[in-house]
Amino acid sequence: MKKTYILLISSILTLLLITSLGVTYLPSIFGFVLFRTKQYAVFNDQHLPLDACLFDKKQTLDNESTHELILYFPSENTYNYLTIVPEHKLIGLANRTNKNLYVLPGEKLAYMCPEGSLFTPLNTLFLNQLFKHHFSKGSIEFDTFDDLKKMGKRILIKNTVL
Repeated sequence: MKKTYILLISSILTLLLITSLGVTYLPSIFGFVLFRTKQYAVFNDQHLPLDACLFDKKQTLDNESTHELILYFPSENTYNYLTIVPEHKLIGLANRTNKNLYVLPGEKLAYMCPEGSLFTPLNTLFLNQLFKHHFSKGSIEFDTFDDLKKMGKRILIKNTVL
């Protein structure tokens, strides 16, 4: 009986080790582990805090590292999360958002499937007429749309560390 428990525990630990190494070194296959950031605060245009949290995501493609923010709305079903890439001034909507991001209870840790990295930028030339946005050193602002309009006219993300 004791050997069975030891074998079970060692198997579970081995799987966790393989998965964590895979997530670290091969995220395109295993996905991404995301940590909630407290560096930013999320408000609406009335400066009221929103029921939203931000997760940090680092992605490397062709030896180029990109920092992304995943804006997660726990109470929103249609637009579960948006991807924001500050250095490229992009805000995007992922396909099938409810199937690509799994947030653990407590909203401190999340897992994103590899397909969750793919998104359609909302601030392209075609959509830019409908979607106003502004990036500055300490903040990101953008117009709400569709179901997100119930949160306010605009969403503001402010860096609380600067």
